[in-house]
This record gives sequence, C-alpha cells and structure tokens, in this order.
Amino acid sequence: MVYREFRALLERFKPTVVHFHHYVHLGLEMIREVRKFSPTGKIVVTLHEFLGMCHAQGQMLKTNGLLCSKALPLDCHRCFPDISAQEFFMRELFIKSFFNLVDVFIAPSAFLGDRYVAWGLPAAKMRVLENGQPRRAVSVLARDPGLKHRFVVLGQLSKLKGTLVVLEAARLLSRRLQRLIRIEIHGSMQYQTEEFKAEFEAALARVPGTVSFGGPYRHEDVGDIIARSGWVIAPSIWWENSPLVIQEAFAAGRPVICSNIGGMAEKVVPGVGGMHFRVGSASDLAARLEYAATHAEEWEGLCAALPKPPLIGETVDRLLTEYQGPGGVAGAVAVASRLGQAAAVAPTSVAPASPPAGSARRRAQPR
Repeated sequence: MVYREFRALLERFKPTVVHFHHYVHLGLEMIREVRKFSPTGKIVVTLHEFLGMCHAQGQMLKTNGLLCSKALPLDCHRCFPDISAQEFFMRELFIKSFFNLVDVFIAPSAFLGDRYVAWGLPAAKMRVLENGQPRRAVSVLARDPGLKHRFVVLGQLSKLKGTLVVLEAARLLSRRLQRLIRIEIHGSMQYQTEEFKAEFEAALARVPGTVSFGGPYRHEDVGDIIARSGWVIAPSIWWENSPLVIQEAFAAGRPVICSNIGGMAEKVVPGVGGMHFRVGSASDLAARLEYAATHAEEWEGLCAALPKPPLIGETVDRLLTEYQGPGGVAGAVAVASRLGQAAAVAPTSVAPASPPAGSARRRAQPR
C-alpha cells in the first residue's frame, strides 16, 4: 500500500529531483522506488547521524559507553551479542545497495561526511552543507557585568546529550563560584526513562541557586533565551553531527563551550567560536566554566568575532546548485523568500511520510 501511494505521488508530480531528508519513517526501499520510476533522475539524501553504519541509534557509541571510531561487523556484534557479525556484514551490504543508487549525499558537517566516506561512500558524491538559520538580530553586548557569569544549555535532555555532566560540573565548582555562576537548562525530557528523570532531579537538587531548570521551550524563543546568558554549553558525550544549538548561539552573538569531539569540535574553533572541554569530564568542564567567568576581556573579544552561520536562503541556493547539476533540470525549483525565511517549492523534492520497511526500521529519536 505504501509503495503504491508513493509511486502514485511520483507519477503525479514527475519530479526530476527527489531529496530525502531522512529515511526514518520512510524506509530505504523508497530510494529504490524512485530509481525504478526514473533511471536518470537525481536522488539526494541528507545524512543527519550515523544510522546507516551504526545499529546503536546511529550514534557510534558503544554499549559500554566508549566512543566508536569505525563500524566493523565484529565490533558491532560485541555491542549486540544477539546479532552475529555475519548479520551485521549483511546489514552493511543491504544498506549500501540502496545508497549506491544515490547521486548526492548532503552532510551538515565535514566530520560526518568523512566518516561515511571512510565507511565506503564515494567522496565524489559527498557535499558538506551547513543547516541554514533564520535571520535573527544579533544580541547587543550589554554592559551587564554579570552576563559573562551566566551559561545556558538548550535541547533534548539526556545522558547522551551530556546533561548530567553539566550538573556534576556545577557541583564541583567552589562555593565562591557556585554563588557567582548561574546555569540555565532548557529542554524536554519527554522521551527519557524514569531512571534518567530521577537522576536529573537528584543532581539538580544538589546545586540549588547555581543551576535552574526552565523546562521545554518554543523554537521562536531560542534567541531571547540565549541572549540572557553570556555562553552556550554543548556537552554531548557522542560525536554529534552539526548541533543546531551551536549555530543558534553564533547567530545570537554568543560563544560556545563544547565537548572536544566530532561535529561540535569542528564547529567551535578554540579562541574563535569558544572553548572545548574533554568529553564527558565534569571536572574539565568546571575548569572551563571558572575560566570563562573570570576572563571578561576574552569573552568580549569572542563575541565580537564569532563565525556567521549561513542563512536558510544561502543553504537553499547551494541546494539549488546541486539540484540543477547533472541529472537535475535548471529552473525546476522555485525559491520563495520572505522575512529571511527561504524554502524550496515542489515538485522537485518529495518527502512522503510512511512507516520504515525491512531492516531499515528503527524508532525515531528526538533531536
């Protein structure tokens, strides 16, 4: 039924380019359906994490908590003993059989693109393209002496996102610094276990007055939330790809303190976009918090020279170039731009919503 409906959609719009922004809830089989419909049409796939190569929710994190640098069937079997190394080898072949039909892969970070190329995807098909940001007014550097003492964490709250690392870092601060520093945490725990929620509440209770929890927030409030603080913390303990919160921080004129790995370390150049701390180390993060709170002159210099993330319209322009290249049709995409927002208009991009199929299935994880 799903394939018939999808095929009918293709027949109706007759796209020259089909861009999959993910294959979760779709199924990799949709890629083959497009190629059967149009042997010469262009297929574009955006990669958002390492799901193609990693069975552990696409996060390249071993079940023992260690970071994974390369997807190997035997190593995958050690993480998931109930699945044989041979089955993981077959999984890789199965997924690559669909990826082989793709003309262009979009990676929001060079780190992620390089990992997929090392796994076997052709480097000639890989493009690094940042996620575009809406146009926002950059926060004015207020002459508030307390601004450099205030930090904020935004996004999904979980162990993988490093939420507990931040709370432990706050606990490790000296009494003087606990009275000086303020950390706001904003985000949702909707999809987290009761065990994590209990850990979070207990850790939060150990740092009263230093850390406050603001709960979920609206996307349109991100700029205002960031502007209340001098720094944004990105503490994930997995590689990440291209965290939007880093671009949101730069767009709001605020530097970032992040884990020293993956897409985070790529986006935040020390001394330019902020600072790194050793991934998963609460003590090292505490040291960075102390340094940040006591070096106001460096904070002002960072804020004045932060990288400028691309606007949505700029990202769309880059996509149009890919759409209109070999296999695409120039002029087939119209761009609508208003109030700094840009969007590609059909019929060149098709992204139906339907359940995943075959071994491409997995439960979607909140980002």
